[in-house]
Amino acid sequence: MALSFTFRPAPRYAIRALMALLLCASTVALYGFDDKDKKKPAAPVKPAPAKPTPQVHNGSVVNHPVTANPNLNNRTITPNNNTNLNNRPINPNPNLNNRTITPNNNTNLNNRPATPLNNRGNINSNLGNRPATPLNNRGNVSSTLNNRPTTPQNFHAPVLNTNHLPPGSQVAHGPGGVTNVTTRTGGQYQLNSQGHMSSFHAPNGASASFRPNGAPGVVHTASGTTIIHNNYGGRTVIVNRPGNTVIVSHGGGRGYVQRPFAVGNRSYVQRTYVVNGVRSSRFYQSYNYHGHAYPYYVRAHFYRPAFYGWAYNPWARPVAYGWGWGIGTPWFGFYGGYFQPYPMYRSPAFWLTDYLFSATLTAAYQERMADQAAIAAQANAAEQQQNQVQMNDQVKQMVADEVQRQLAQARTESQSAGQGAMMAAPSDGLPASFTDNAPHALVVSSSVDVNDGASGCALGEGDVVAFNGSLPQGADAMSVKVVASRGQDCPTGSTVSVQLQDLMEMQNHLRATLDQGLEQMQSNAGHGGLPAIPSGAAGTVDSAFASGAPPPDANAASELSSGADQASQEEMAVLNQASDAGSGDAGSAPAASGGNSVSLGMSVDQVRGILGNMRLVATVGNKQIFQAGGLKITFVNGQVSNVE
Repeated sequence: MALSFTFRPAPRYAIRALMALLLCASTVALYGFDDKDKKKPAAPVKPAPAKPTPQVHNGSVVNHPVTANPNLNNRTITPNNNTNLNNRPINPNPNLNNRTITPNNNTNLNNRPATPLNNRGNINSNLGNRPATPLNNRGNVSSTLNNRPTTPQNFHAPVLNTNHLPPGSQVAHGPGGVTNVTTRTGGQYQLNSQGHMSSFHAPNGASASFRPNGAPGVVHTASGTTIIHNNYGGRTVIVNRPGNTVIVSHGGGRGYVQRPFAVGNRSYVQRTYVVNGVRSSRFYQSYNYHGHAYPYYVRAHFYRPAFYGWAYNPWARPVAYGWGWGIGTPWFGFYGGYFQPYPMYRSPAFWLTDYLFSATLTAAYQERMADQAAIAAQANAAEQQQNQVQMNDQVKQMVADEVQRQLAQARTESQSAGQGAMMAAPSDGLPASFTDNAPHALVVSSSVDVNDGASGCALGEGDVVAFNGSLPQGADAMSVKVVASRGQDCPTGSTVSVQLQDLMEMQNHLRATLDQGLEQMQSNAGHGGLPAIPSGAAGTVDSAFASGAPPPDANAASELSSGADQASQEEMAVLNQASDAGSGDAGSAPAASGGNSVSLGMSVDQVRGILGNMRLVATVGNKQIFQAGGLKITFVNGQVSNVE
């Protein structure tokens, strides 16, 4: 039998197997190429050009592109001729600056300080308006702060148990729980119902009054020097020298020296102000009212009548003006919750109103930084700002109306500039503002204690008071309403009694600052949004006494320094007498152990000998703060000034 095999199906299966093998191989190859492509890095996507961030550079706007390297965003700009911008980090988000850059056609204006304030004058030797300090857009103030004298800002009067008074004391009880004590050495002091010393009188004529919290209020030394402590810890020193010379110091090398002079048959007073080492003069005459002389600011130079007319009348259309303020401007960052400038100006009076507030608050901020350690000022800043309530438009309108009245008066006075700086004052009268029965508003220029019918309160710089010009005949104080307050003490809406002397100083401050504002307005006219002044309106006209007025006192700065040093030494002597008369160790704190104590005036080595090692917490200028034994000890110029 023959066998037979059929192989015809085999080629068909082989072909199928071969096709399957080829299909698998192609699939593997395909996936292999795909994986290789996936391993390749993706081509970088070119980012869209970043929007340049405007940066101010020497008065012009320069576009600095935002770098792609985020580490470079933290670099600081150092090669910059404008020192205000040095060391300011570049911020890629311009909105974080919270202020707009206002274009200004006059590039010179961009380099000027926000308010190039000159010195302000006043004649009130008790409170003294502080001169405005040129704005420097930096948190620090004059380097002369390092040499400021020791001020016992945190000294507290002793609290006594009336059953354990110094031996030999004579006690007399008065109404309201007041206790009057005379020591066997002749010292006298008064205690309130809580046992706090409220006043002290030494046998040599020195005296001190204390606030309800025990802090010094007003200190009079045996030589006649007066030291006034304001409500936030600063002080004003008044030193009387022979020849009717008065030295008024506000700390940090700032203040003025006052001397009398005469031109013709008229008597004047010259004040040489010193601010950041720069000297300038202001001049005053006196009103005599019921036996008291009240100062009145007089102008050595007037503007031309055409300029006063331009400054008095509304502008053809509202204008915008870039002051250059922002949260980076120290004083505005501090007081921005209370004061904001107008967005548009309908007339010069509104522009001058904002200038008045900026001048006042700039000076207040600079003095605050001069009288307190910067660390303490910053620690209180948040609380102060929280208490601020922004003044409303109605209050600013009241101040603008007062500015308008003073512009009209200046224009009238300028017409008789060739015959005298001002019309002869009545033999027994006051400026019309206090007798015309018209409404008036004044900006507080210097911290002042006032009578609120209770324990008293303090008005602060920049507060606004309103009154009707109807001073009672012979009165030396006037009832006013607080219409705007920074919230430090006297609240908005309260009615207080203010001494006439202090109200006169507020008016002097308004008149002097108005002249500063007019000077800046004339120099900036036609630039930055301000309209141009009429032809022939530029320039000034001298008053009759200007040619005979003395130049600024060349020795003013040294006299301010010596006067402040003298006052510091004499004040400490009075306060130590008050402590000794009361409890013998007021102003001291117990040590951590043992019977010794840390007292005012001790050196660092003396305190270290009592407490052992001390930890340095902060150094600010000539002030050092240590901690040891549960105490915080503050040294100024190497001596204990406060123990907490």
